[in-house]
Amino acid sequence: LCVALVFGERLNRVKGAGIILSVFGAMIVISKGNPGEILRQGVGLGELLILGCVFSWVAFSLLGKMVVKGLSPLASISYSSAIGAAALFLPACSEGMLKNMFSYSAVDWVSISYLGIFGTVLGFVWYYEGIKAIGPAKAGQFINFVPISALLLAFLILGEPVTLSLLVGAAFVISGVYLTNMKL
Repeated sequence: LCVALVFGERLNRVKGAGIILSVFGAMIVISKGNPGEILRQGVGLGELLILGCVFSWVAFSLLGKMVVKGLSPLASISYSSAIGAAALFLPACSEGMLKNMFSYSAVDWVSISYLGIFGTVLGFVWYYEGIKAIGPAKAGQFINFVPISALLLAFLILGEPVTLSLLVGAAFVISGVYLTNMKL
């Protein structure tokens, strides 16, 4: 929606319906099949922080559209990761990072490396490649797969059950992403 507002990209009814379907599907998954419950419980600090994450992701995607015109996705992510690491350095130090870093186990370092390499570098480079190829409006819809993939990984790794709400929500997200990305 912000791509339409900021860059004037046309948003037809099919794409609009796709956005609504995929967001609704994510809400079904997050609320375990009861989206109305999200509204009934009120808005707390956690919900506001998640909303801040959404706005951050929108800004990241919109900036990505502009940045990948002049830089490669790898260079763009390298710069943004360096800026992010610098911004987080002081808060990490205040939490005892420098004092504790020598007591981290090999598993801790492998986990940190995995998150840095795969979760940050490769994930974001591929996302910016997607923005470059299909634009931020279409690429942004794939964020609705995050709660679905989290629950599927919980099934595979933790043995959590696959629920009807997960299947229904996934169907809505897949349908919405399909509609948003289909050529008319």
